[in-house]
Amino acid sequence: MKGIRGFIIRFLSAFVLVSALFYLFGSVYARILLPIFAFEIELVHPEYEILSYGMEEVQNEGESIYYVIKIKREIVNKIGVPLYGTTVRLTTVASALYIQPIIIFSLLLSWPVLSIRDRGRGLVAAIPLTIAAASIDIPVFFICRIEKGFPVSSLSGQIRLMMDTFFSNGGRQFLALLVVLVTIGLIQMTKPPRISPDTGPNNPCPCGSGKKYKHCCMNKV
Repeated sequence: MKGIRGFIIRFLSAFVLVSALFYLFGSVYARILLPIFAFEIELVHPEYEILSYGMEEVQNEGESIYYVIKIKREIVNKIGVPLYGTTVRLTTVASALYIQPIIIFSLLLSWPVLSIRDRGRGLVAAIPLTIAAASIDIPVFFICRIEKGFPVSSLSGQIRLMMDTFFSNGGRQFLALLVVLVTIGLIQMTKPPRISPDTGPNNPCPCGSGKKYKHCCMNKV
């Protein structure tokens, strides 16, 4: 019980700290990712041309990210009206981008049994994984907003619809937890093996490489 209470206190403290950092500097993080998302949308759908994107302040909602997208193919809606050449402007609150990194970094900073060094390694390792998670989430969100209301006739369209439903119903939080578990797994896998005091320089290395200890992990501890 004491361990659980300690973890909760550490997590809440880390959560407040990380949330404050994203409140102050989250727009920098978002602006770095916006061109990546634009590239992904055009890569998946070359018929969607990104005309512009950016961030804006919306009254009563805070910061939002937006994309202005030109649809360069004919899309017929349910009543048969073609929408070829239509330009759409899509927005979402910027805080949608902050959910995953806040959860990930808060958990890594408060996770039990991790040393300070391991936490630092984990935070660095989690950065590309966090960007990868966001790169799955946000482009799918905008593509599904474009195609919402139109018949889903292809397998890829059905997959996107399924992913949109997933992310809209706790999928972001689940993916954040998955990133945390993968990061902790990487930390444990890259840790040098525990060495017995009886292990001599000429003994086989405990890591199982088949080399002598002095030629393998001796200089890593």
